[in-house]
Amino acid sequence: MSKIYKIVNEEITEVSRFKVSKRTFLTPDGEEKTFNVMVGREIAVVMAINESNEIVVIRHFRPGPGIEIVELPAGGIDNNEAPLEAARRELLEETGYTGDFEFVGSTFSNPNSTQVRHVFICKNAKRISGQNLTEFENMVVEFMSINDFIKHTRSGQMPITDCAFMALDYLKLLKYE
Repeated sequence: MSKIYKIVNEEITEVSRFKVSKRTFLTPDGEEKTFNVMVGREIAVVMAINESNEIVVIRHFRPGPGIEIVELPAGGIDNNEAPLEAARRELLEETGYTGDFEFVGSTFSNPNSTQVRHVFICKNAKRISGQNLTEFENMVVEFMSINDFIKHTRSGQMPITDCAFMALDYLKLLKYE
């Protein structure tokens, strides 16, 4: 059975669009312990597969590692927006594609964050418009075969590996030994 930790104090620091919470918990043993926690809004992640059975990915510069990364389309869920609506919107904005969506599951971004990622599959993905990017987005739409996508994900170069593996597993595309 899980032990209960109760938040007894919290201070939030905001820098640009990022927030860090200094949370003090009361442990089941009666001790107070303080942790820094990244506070993030929920994210929708989409693995879109086109009619040629290719995965639609984006190549995008990421300032953390300072390089371009090939990744799945994803983005923040706006206030009062359902995860499915956000998935549809983000895929369309970042790639110009839409299709038949299925919910895969949700996962925490990391154990020191409040951010939750909601993973979706988009089957029969078709391009219906151009991209609609913000001033901070400079994305190029690319396509990968399923085998190349699996290799790319296993290489560690996919920043949201957990979501990619969840989607591949949902589609029964992972082989276990």
